[in-house]
Amino acid sequence: MSDPGEMTRMKTNLLGLFLLLCCLQLCTAQDDVTILPGNVTIAAIFNVNDLENGACGDYDVSDLQSLVAVTWFVEELNRMNYVPGITIGLDVYRTCKKPEMATEGAVKLLDKYGVVSDNTHQDDGILFGLLGPSRTADALPVSSLIGSLPANQRVLQISGSATGRQLSDHSAHPSFFRVIPPDQIQVEVMLELMLQLQWNYVAIVYDDDDYGRSAATELRRLAEKHQVCVPVFVSLPLDARSSAFVTRAKEVSQQLKNTENGLVRGLVILGVTSTTQQLLRTVSSDIKFVSVVLSEAVVLQRATLLTSSGQVSEVSAGALVTSPPFIDLSELKPLWDDLWSNRTSFLEQSGKIPWLEQYFKKLISCSDIDSACWTQAENKRNSQKVLEGAELTLYAGYHVKAVAVMAALLKRLHDEKCGSSGLCSGLKTAISQRTEGINALVNSTLDLSGLSAVSDVFKGLTSVRFSGTSGSLLSDGTKGDYTVFNFRRPNLQGKFNFEQIGSWLNNNLTIYTSQAQFYDETLSPLTWSQLPPAQCDVSQDCVKCERDVSSDVVFVKGDFYVVAILPSNEKTPDDPLSCGMIRTVLGADIVQSVIFAVEEVNKKTDLFRDVLPGRRVGLVVINSCTNPLLVRRRLLDFLAGTMPLSEGRTSSSVLDSVMGYVGAVYSANSIAASDTLHALGKPFVQISGASTSPDLSDEKKYPYFLRLPPADDKQALAILDMVKKVGANYVQVLYDSSTSYATALYNTLQDEVATNTKYNICIAQAIATTPRDEVSQYIWIRDKLREKYSAKIVVVILHPEEIEKVLDAILPKLEAGEFIFVGTDGWGRRENLIKGTDREKLAGSLVLSVETVDDDVFQRYFENIDPTRSISPWLKYFWEERLQCYFNKSFMRKGKPNRCPEDVGQNYTQDTLVPFHINAVYALVLGFHSALTQHCGPHATRTCRALTSSVLFSAMLGVKLDVYGRGNVSKVFDSKGEGLVGYKVFQISPDLDTSSEHVIYKDVGVWTQNKPSFDEEKFSPPGGSTFQSMCTDARECQACFLRNSTLSKAGKSVQVSEVIASPVFIGAVAGLAFLVIVLIVVIIVVCRGRSRSGRSPRQERGKAVYFDRLSTAATVRPPSGIESPYDTLEDEQYSHRLPPPPAAHHSHSDDYLHAVPAQGGGRLDTM
Repeated sequence: MSDPGEMTRMKTNLLGLFLLLCCLQLCTAQDDVTILPGNVTIAAIFNVNDLENGACGDYDVSDLQSLVAVTWFVEELNRMNYVPGITIGLDVYRTCKKPEMATEGAVKLLDKYGVVSDNTHQDDGILFGLLGPSRTADALPVSSLIGSLPANQRVLQISGSATGRQLSDHSAHPSFFRVIPPDQIQVEVMLELMLQLQWNYVAIVYDDDDYGRSAATELRRLAEKHQVCVPVFVSLPLDARSSAFVTRAKEVSQQLKNTENGLVRGLVILGVTSTTQQLLRTVSSDIKFVSVVLSEAVVLQRATLLTSSGQVSEVSAGALVTSPPFIDLSELKPLWDDLWSNRTSFLEQSGKIPWLEQYFKKLISCSDIDSACWTQAENKRNSQKVLEGAELTLYAGYHVKAVAVMAALLKRLHDEKCGSSGLCSGLKTAISQRTEGINALVNSTLDLSGLSAVSDVFKGLTSVRFSGTSGSLLSDGTKGDYTVFNFRRPNLQGKFNFEQIGSWLNNNLTIYTSQAQFYDETLSPLTWSQLPPAQCDVSQDCVKCERDVSSDVVFVKGDFYVVAILPSNEKTPDDPLSCGMIRTVLGADIVQSVIFAVEEVNKKTDLFRDVLPGRRVGLVVINSCTNPLLVRRRLLDFLAGTMPLSEGRTSSSVLDSVMGYVGAVYSANSIAASDTLHALGKPFVQISGASTSPDLSDEKKYPYFLRLPPADDKQALAILDMVKKVGANYVQVLYDSSTSYATALYNTLQDEVATNTKYNICIAQAIATTPRDEVSQYIWIRDKLREKYSAKIVVVILHPEEIEKVLDAILPKLEAGEFIFVGTDGWGRRENLIKGTDREKLAGSLVLSVETVDDDVFQRYFENIDPTRSISPWLKYFWEERLQCYFNKSFMRKGKPNRCPEDVGQNYTQDTLVPFHINAVYALVLGFHSALTQHCGPHATRTCRALTSSVLFSAMLGVKLDVYGRGNVSKVFDSKGEGLVGYKVFQISPDLDTSSEHVIYKDVGVWTQNKPSFDEEKFSPPGGSTFQSMCTDARECQACFLRNSTLSKAGKSVQVSEVIASPVFIGAVAGLAFLVIVLIVVIIVVCRGRSRSGRSPRQERGKAVYFDRLSTAATVRPPSGIESPYDTLEDEQYSHRLPPPPAAHHSHSDDYLHAVPAQGGGRLDTM
């Protein structure tokens, strides 16, 4: 029994058709022409005319030619008795590019042939199928109408020119088929063509109908996915002669030459011949620099690209057209030429196709086609080239191909149903039931071999088969499915015409670049390589197109996942929840090192030959933007399962497969990550390749945190040993008060000089700075250093990107040897810090670098990466900012004088932290493999409850790697998860192999096992024999050492700002009073803290330092007029952070990876 709902729908559709038919009785028959009578009829719906002021306007020559071709082909079929005893008829309905007229024509033919009514006219024969409509905008409503009818009333519909993507849904359009490739293919070809042209800054202009809107929207989506920007995206009215069209075309021209955001040199037009022609004429009259790509809708008609005077403009010359393969109907060419030169032939054809006569009369301005009119036509043909033999239209061959399919299907049904020639009852039944013919097209191959007698086209096209899901022809995979034509001259003086220069086959576009020809503004020829690419102007920042990649992630699919938290961007001072500039140090290169490590693991060679066999390691990299707040926020998104990864996938798909975390780089970010994981009840193992804050050594607060570098309490001792080596006892400290790394290390230094008598060192002053955007904002530091001129040793505790700006600011007006700098591992052995002007003044300075060796394999890997094709979205911007250059498709070019070199990676000097991050990944994978195998089985594809964080942490402690590149492995972590590596000491020295202005890092010692070892032959006393950094003022010396001693007895480390502040704000008395108040508060806090049970002395000191960072001001602030939003400590921004978790121990039986997000609200429940 039929579905009641379906029956109701059908009745409603039929009622609607009946009402429409009643209205149509009042319509005239001028749009309905029977060209060829027959006992089985093919009805066609064609444009015939363009749309003009809402009515039928000029004739569409392409459609007229297609009508002549189809009429000739059907006549030839009947002449050879292709279907024995059957005469195929041809009825045509014109639409004038109006969808309502197309629907009207479909309803009329359904009524005329009794498909949906009993009004069958015996003389009209049987309706076999519908050819067309020509356009997608017309085909959609007609196909929807027919598809809504009962199955036995769905007339077969085959189009030779409707290419719209929407028609590919065969479930919605069950009786619609087409023999021309759909727009899905054309859009892909257009995109690939733009990419091969190296375009990334284009305008897309399209007809405001279903065809144009759909294709343009999809092209823009794919283009932007491939970093092609579309700053101009404009629709055109369909009536090319309307005032609205003229206005819109002029707007397009203005947008193309708008210099505010850069000239748009690439124009893609998705429009029919009339709109394309008028737009090109408007644009070419105003600008000359645009290159164009046109769609198949121009039907390879030369006239479309000519000016009103019949000339080729600078814009049209060299145009590229994406098109289905051209079907060369060689038999049609002489017929079409003869039509306009032979009056007898013309009268014969126009007697069948009355629109030919009307077109001729309008073009020649004759009222009658008599001999005088024909003579007038010949004169115009000779003088004005009117009605001369035109090139064949693209669609003519496809319309003939569509008729051929219908004829072949009719012949097949006749052969199956009829034992003799003629229209037998079995054939009548098969046609009237409709479904049998449609099913035959979907489920079998149709033989066309018998049609070769009609046209040579079918000698190479012997069979076809249609897709059952899209209704499109299936490709045989041997011939091009799409082509690219070039509008060019065959020689310097020849006539412009379309020449094929490319082919699309098996999803690959091949362009024969040597055959392509383009033209400059003087119409002089250019080769493919000489054509200026449509890209953002060198003088412009095309910010309209620049995509913000700061929230992107790197995603590599796998069975188990490493989640890395790394900084590709700086933090921004204006908005704590947004990202700042791209980092040029410790940024995308660190990200790439983690990607490299995962790729190495998945090669399953050497150390990883037997690691996770049959399973792959995946990767998620989250951009921390050097901001603890963003670390928290993005971790929350990740753990809630809402973080987008790629291709519609979110983090919910990987949460059950996380191995652990790598990162962060900066201690404050590592603390934020660990606090967030613990607060949510998901205490994953976390390995940092860079975080050195002593706070992270707290085993109760951070029980599953491991790191490869040593903690800063060891670095503080190494720094003091370096100071002692140069015989200094009076130093200055320059540090970043906005980071926990710098403040904690400074406080540790202060603790050591106050309590460790072996050093006998006094900190003359501590200068607190904060990150600034401009170099000029650091100049005040030079004057502040000179206030303590005797303290010539300056300990620098800054991040590398800040160090570079400070050196650029202060070195130009410093004397050589005026100050000797001692750099922490934040300075390290970074080449960029000693390259540039005045760097020779650094000679003699000492820097610490964590003891490691460059990874040569990574170095070669990184040198050969194409930044524009890396899976990292940040690598391209890293190089552009680092070298102040731009890549070929960059949108940010202003102020960058040169293009980035192709071998840009050759400029890379490996950061000292790269090997640590590679080893962090290796260690995590090896430890996870060991724990998974032991507790979940050797072939486990997911974690089990026995694999807890405690178990994994214990496994990590046993991991061994070749950290030093010596060919033998050793343990990476001590029993508390701390790194076992030491430091190397480098001295900045003149490069004797080049000029005296160049300096290098010279290896002069090591600091391991808590003691220094210097190579005396390599070490040079800084500043010469007379250099000293000693306290020379007895009163100041006494006060300095007394101050340190007093602070030590108070049981905490206090920043020197309480004593040495700017005289503008604090006098000596006020400073002393402030110091007393702070000491009282600190004593109270310390006493309360120590009254709590279970606190170790180290933990107490950590708490005091933490309180100090929250409650004290910076030592020396910038002078008035230089403001910075970083003037508060980094931790102050997070005073409302999540509460600390309960005390934890490594023996916890916590479940590893089994906490799942709660349903709804984004809130997380823990297990």
